[in-house]
Parts: sequence; C-alpha cells; structure tokens
Amino acid sequence: MLRCAVTRSRRERGFFSWGFAFLWYGVMCLGGLFHHCIGPSPFFYKMDIIGTGCFSISIIPGSILVNDTSKAARILLLAIYGGVIFSAVFGSQAVLEVLYLVPMVLAAVAGVWFLWRVNTEASVRQTSEATRKRIRKWSAVVAVGALMAGGGILGDKWMCLLFGANFSMLFWAFLGCNVALFAFFPIVLLHAAQQGKNPNLKQS
Repeated sequence: MLRCAVTRSRRERGFFSWGFAFLWYGVMCLGGLFHHCIGPSPFFYKMDIIGTGCFSISIIPGSILVNDTSKAARILLLAIYGGVIFSAVFGSQAVLEVLYLVPMVLAAVAGVWFLWRVNTEASVRQTSEATRKRIRKWSAVVAVGALMAGGGILGDKWMCLLFGANFSMLFWAFLGCNVALFAFFPIVLLHAAQQGKNPNLKQS
C-alpha cells in the first residue's frame, strides 16, 4: 500500500491518506507490542496513542475521498499529525484518551460509509460481476475482522477463561484490526480501478 501511495497519490484521491494509514498502523502495532507484550513503558504507550490517533485520522479522508492530491491538503494532514504528536507528548491522561478513542470512532464510521459507497457503486454502476464478487468478498472479511475485534473486547472475561491470559481482548482487538485492514487494501485498489474506468465516480 505504501508503494501504491507513492506512485499513485499524485493523481488519485485517497492514496496519500491510505498510505499514511498503513504507516501509522505499523507505528501503533510497534508501540502496542512493546508496551502491552514486553513491558509497560511511557514512551511506547505514547507511541501506541500517536499511532492509533494518526492511523484513525488517516482513514477518514481516505474513506470519504477527500482530494488529497493537492499540496495544501497534504500539508494540512501532516500538520494534523504534528498536532496529535504534540498533544500526546505534552498532554494529560484525559487528552491521551481523547486522542485514542475519538479518532477511532470517527474512523469506524468513515470506514463503514466507504464500504457502503463502494458496494453501492459496484451494484448500480457498470461493474463486472467478478469485480462485484471480489468487493463483496473483501467487505465480508472486513466485517469478520471488525466482529473479531469487537467481540474480543466485549467477551474479554470469557476469552481469558477459555484460552488464558495471553488471549485477552488485546489479542483479539489487534488480530481483528489486522484482518480488517488487510481486506481494506484490495477494496481500495478495486475502487480506484473503478474510478479509472468510470470518471463519473470521481465526481459523485
């Protein structure tokens, strides 16, 4: 995805934002790995917060198809990242929780809207049956990942009792996010391909 972002972000909407989404997701996972699995650390805790906040923020313009091909839009997005980093480093615990939760909720809403839009366009536009099936398949995988993450959080107590402490909600939340994000990648590419075939999609 990062390679696609570099090569296609200058001419196609969303790739700049989606590229950074994958980059920040890696930062989030790295911070979470060290803080939750190796040993609690203020540095890696804030790294997790920064990665999560910036990852979620990146999903929003990518999902709602903001025109991030312009220099101004990119500078604005980078400035927002800077604001998140500054707030995480110097902010209170309440600020950290806001940075973690609020962008995540907004990203979830934007992601659902993106999936709805892509599937709707595939149904009403001149899209091949093979492409529609691929979009539906990957959308189903995203849903499985979301259910896995949400179910793991809600069923944390029972998961720990059944599988042990190593399979707490953190395990299922990260696994579900991995599955969902893995499936988002081909959906973004399929949608971009449809935009290329039908220029009217870019204006809708």
